[in-house]
Amino acid sequence: MSRIGAAALSLVLLAAPAAAQKQGGTATLGLELDIPGLDQLKVGVYDTVATSAVALLFDTLTRLDDEGAPQPKLAQSWTTSEDFKVWTFKLQSGVKFSDGTLFNAQARRAVGHAPGDRRDAAGLWS
Repeated sequence: MSRIGAAALSLVLLAAPAAAQKQGGTATLGLELDIPGLDQLKVGVYDTVATSAVALLFDTLTRLDDEGAPQPKLAQSWTTSEDFKVWTFKLQSGVKFSDGTLFNAQARRAVGHAPGDRRDAAGLWS
């Protein structure tokens, strides 16, 4: 068998298990430190372990580019009032949660609170 033929056969044999994989299942991720929590308001943005874990589980409305400027992610665009007290986000269409629920303003409002927050959401997520 020629070297080229052996190399081609090796590639086919190595690629076969990858092609047979199915979606779903469990992924195990090892981190060097304990995760203190997933609530960024309580943990803080400088806890890199928690931030890394949160980034694997949740998506955000915006992201920061390499220059530190906000860029769209789940939000397609946004505007603010002159006093910056009211922010209006136009959400990406066709986005779904892992259970198939459509991502829209009502869904964002429902997941937008910290656990145990008893305040009325109308003032926060209108």
